[in-house]
Amino acid sequence: MDVVPSPEVPNFREMADHVNALGNGIRLFHNLPAFNDPSITTKLNRLDDLVNNVNNIRQDIQRDVTQSVLQEMQAVIEQTMARGYKALKDEFTNQINAVKDDLQATRGQLTNQINTVKNDITNDLTNQINTVKDDVQATRGQLTNQINAVKDDLEATRSQLTNQINAVKDDLEATRGQLTNQINAVKDDIQATRGQLTNQINTVKNDITNDLTNKINALEQGLKANISAREMNSIARAQNAWNPPKLIPLYSPLTNTEIEQFPATKSKLSGLTKPALIQLLRALDDPYQDPDYDRRAENRTRVGECVESMKSPFEANGWIKNL
Repeated sequence: MDVVPSPEVPNFREMADHVNALGNGIRLFHNLPAFNDPSITTKLNRLDDLVNNVNNIRQDIQRDVTQSVLQEMQAVIEQTMARGYKALKDEFTNQINAVKDDLQATRGQLTNQINTVKNDITNDLTNQINTVKDDVQATRGQLTNQINAVKDDLEATRSQLTNQINAVKDDLEATRGQLTNQINAVKDDIQATRGQLTNQINTVKNDITNDLTNKINALEQGLKANISAREMNSIARAQNAWNPPKLIPLYSPLTNTEIEQFPATKSKLSGLTKPALIQLLRALDDPYQDPDYDRRAENRTRVGECVESMKSPFEANGWIKNL
């Protein structure tokens, strides 16, 4: 920053600049032979000392001048700032007051607008609320009527269901009584049937027992008669094997009686026809008799084996016989 000195103070800065320029010009020629004179060197040295002194004085003056200038500038700045701050404060105050007035006016306008909007909204909402309230009241009345109607319908339906349930209950009670009677009747029938079945079983049991007893007795009697007849036939066959004049009649094991029309001699036995031979074998209860067997000679041989012992008392044709 360049400092402009006061007119009353010498311009040492300009003087120092001239001295420096002069010294620099002399130094340009310092190395020339013409300037090797000691006196010139001394003068140059004195000139350098002068330049240094001038520079020192310049610095001192510059410091003093700078301090003075700074103080003056500070004072000027303070005065200027004081005047400017006051003016700026007044201007800002005026602007703030103007803005405040504008804000106050705007606030009043906004308040009026807000009150207007508030009143409009309040009135609108009040009207809507009243409308909704009326609708709700009307809907409430309709719902109350519908609920009462549904309640009446439910009450009527309840009464009908109660009557139906009571009727079903009575029917079930009557059916229960009927089923109880039927079950008791079936129970009695089963009891009676059980008694009848018991009697029938006892009767059948007795009949079977009696029948088996009779059959066993009959079999026993038949077995005794069969054994007796076979014993008699064994004796007769043994005697007939000795060629007696007359054959000893044989007994039928079926009846334990003498066989009717039994041949009296061997010649009559040999002259029997096929039917007579078969009838005789049947009377003897011979297991080998065959009505369809056509060979008469074989039947006659079999009858001979049954009438007399031809090989041994109890053997005939290779089979054990107990006749």
